[in-house]
Amino acid sequence: TNGSASLMGGGMADGGGEQGRMQVSKGFAIGDGGHVHMTLDAFLQGRTYRSAPNPGQFYAKVGALYPGPATGTADPRELTVDRNVNKGGQPQVSGINFAYDAALPVSDMAELYLFGSASRRHSDAWLTYRFPDASNNMPELFPNGYSPHLHIYDEDFQVSGGVRGDLSDTFHYDLSSSFSRNWVKYRESSVINASLGPASPTDMYVGSVTGKEWTSNLDLQKSLEVGLVEPLLIAVGAEYRWNSYAIGAGAPESYVDGGYRSTTGPNAGVLRTSGSQGVTGFPDTAAGEWSRNNWSAYLNLEQKIMDGLEIALAGRHEDYSDFGTTDTGKASIRIAPVDGIAIRGTASTGFRAPTLQQQHYSSASTINVGGVLLPVSALPVDSSAAIALGATPLKAEKSTNFSAGIVLTPLPRLNITVDAYQIKIKDRILLSETLQGTLVRSVLAAAGITSSAGGFYFSNAADTRTRGLDIVSTYRADLGEMGSATVSLSANFNKTIFTHVDAVPDVLASSGLVLIGRSKQGDFTKGTPRDKQIANILWNKGPASLNLRATRYGTITQVHPTTPSLDAKIDPKVILDLELGFELRKGIKLSAGANNLLNSYPNKLPAALQGNGFSLYNQYSPYGTSGGFYYGRLSLEF
Repeated sequence: TNGSASLMGGGMADGGGEQGRMQVSKGFAIGDGGHVHMTLDAFLQGRTYRSAPNPGQFYAKVGALYPGPATGTADPRELTVDRNVNKGGQPQVSGINFAYDAALPVSDMAELYLFGSASRRHSDAWLTYRFPDASNNMPELFPNGYSPHLHIYDEDFQVSGGVRGDLSDTFHYDLSSSFSRNWVKYRESSVINASLGPASPTDMYVGSVTGKEWTSNLDLQKSLEVGLVEPLLIAVGAEYRWNSYAIGAGAPESYVDGGYRSTTGPNAGVLRTSGSQGVTGFPDTAAGEWSRNNWSAYLNLEQKIMDGLEIALAGRHEDYSDFGTTDTGKASIRIAPVDGIAIRGTASTGFRAPTLQQQHYSSASTINVGGVLLPVSALPVDSSAAIALGATPLKAEKSTNFSAGIVLTPLPRLNITVDAYQIKIKDRILLSETLQGTLVRSVLAAAGITSSAGGFYFSNAADTRTRGLDIVSTYRADLGEMGSATVSLSANFNKTIFTHVDAVPDVLASSGLVLIGRSKQGDFTKGTPRDKQIANILWNKGPASLNLRATRYGTITQVHPTTPSLDAKIDPKVILDLELGFELRKGIKLSAGANNLLNSYPNKLPAALQGNGFSLYNQYSPYGTSGGFYYGRLSLEF
C-alpha cells in the first residue's frame, strides 16, 4: 500500500533537449491478502540541433537546369543564402505510460492475478533539407526549400492474467494468457509530393503498421525426492502463440506518381520525384495483414547431486505454422569445490524464426548511404523486385551457444564473476547492402517503384561467431562514521566475425553488386565497441548519497560501403555520470545529476559522410550526439 512520486526536469549543456518527467506510483490492499498497484508516468523531451551549415548547391547555375554543369556560373544568391538549414539532432517526444499489477487469493490453492500496461507517444523529427531549385521541391510552395517533418504516433497496450497456486508443498502451477497490440501511425508535415506539382498538399498521412500477439501458457513445477541431498525439481509447460503484422496504406497523395513536369524554371521538362519526401507513403500494393501461430512444450530438470555439484537439463519442442518443427536443448553444471569458489558452464542450442516484419515490411525513404542522400526502398523478400534482385525465402536462424565461468568470494562482501562465451549463428538474418545502379533502377521501375534509386532486403546470407568475456566485481564496504559504499567494476570484451558469406546472387554479381559487403559486415564486426568497462561507486551516509559512474567505450567504426579511406572511427572515450542526493526529511529526497557530466561528443564525421552537413557527428555513438544532460529530481515516498 506504499506510494511514491517524483518530478524531474533538465536540459542539455549546449542547449535544447529539455526534459520533464512526472511519475506517481501507489498500491492498495483489496480483499483478504490481495493488492492493486498502479503507476503513471508522463514525460516531455525537447529537440536538439546538432548539424553543420549546409554546403550544398541551393540554386541552379545561371542559364542552366538544376544543378547545371560543373563549369557553369553560380547563382549570386549562393554567396548570401542562409546555410543554417539543417535540423539534425534529438527528436521531440511526448508520452504517457500507465502500468498496473493486481493479485487476489481466492483459496488456499489459487490466486488470481492481472497485470498490464498502456502507453501513448508522439515523436517528431526534422529530416534532411531539400534545396529550393531541386527537382524534389516546388518553389511555389517552398521558395526557400524545406525540411520534411516526420511525426510518429505510437499506441501500445498489453494485458496478462491468470491463476497460480500450490496444490501441495511440492507442486506449483501457473496458467496464464496475455494479449498485446502496438499501433504506429506516420504523418509528415512541411512536405510535398513533387510529382503532383504546385497542387501537392504539404501535410500527408503516410500510413501505419500494427503488431499483435496472443500467448497462452501452462507451467507446472514439481519437487520429487530421489534420495539425493535435495529434491529433483521438474518443470514442464506448454505455450501457444499467435502473431500478426499489418501495414496500412497511406493517403494516395503520399505515394502516387502524378507525372508533373514544369515548363519553365530550373527543372523545365524534368519528371519530378514521386511520393512524399523523406518517408514515402505505404502504397496500397504494400498494405496487408499477415499472421502465424506456433505451439511449444518444454521440460526442465534441476538437481543438486551433492554439496557443491548441481546440474540442469532442458529441452524444448516448437511447431510453427510456416517454419515447421524444431527441437532445442540446454545443459548446465555448477561445481563449488570449496567455499568461495564456484565453476559454472552451459551449452545450448537456439532457433529463431524470421519475424513477420522481416518477411513483409515495405517502405521507401531517404537515407544517408556512404555520405550520399539516396531515396531507397525496403523490399519484402517475396516481392517481385526483391526476387528479381536475387532474394530467396527467409529461413530460421539456428544458434549454438557455450559459456563457462567462475564465481569467487575471496573476501567477505567481495564478489567476482568471470564468464567466457561463444555464440555461433547459422543463416543469420541480415539486411543487404543498399543496392543501386542501372540494374536496380530498372528492376524498381518494372515493379512500379519510381520514387527510389536503390533498395535492400533481408537474407540469410551469412554465418557469424561471437566470442566474449564478461567480468563483474562488487565490494560492499562499511566505512564507519563515513557511511557505506558499494564499489563495482565490470568489463566486457567481445569479437564478432563472419565465418561464412554466401556467394553473391548471379544477377547482382553480373552488375558488380554485393549482398553482404563491407558496410553490413562492419556493422557487426566494428559497429559496436569490442570492449567496454564500467566503474561505479554508490556512497551513502545518513541523508546524503552519491553515485558516480565512469563508462569507457572502446573504438567504434562506421564502415563505408566501398571506400576504406572513408571509414569513420569513434575514438575510445570515458563518459562520466554523477548523481548527488539528500533526504530533506523522511520520504522527501532532492537529487541533482548529470548524464555525460563532461559534455563529451563522439568524433565528427568526415565532410564527405555528413549528408550536406545534416549528420555532423557519428551516429554510431553509444552515448548519443547531443552532449551532456543535467537534471534535478524531487522524490517523495508515502
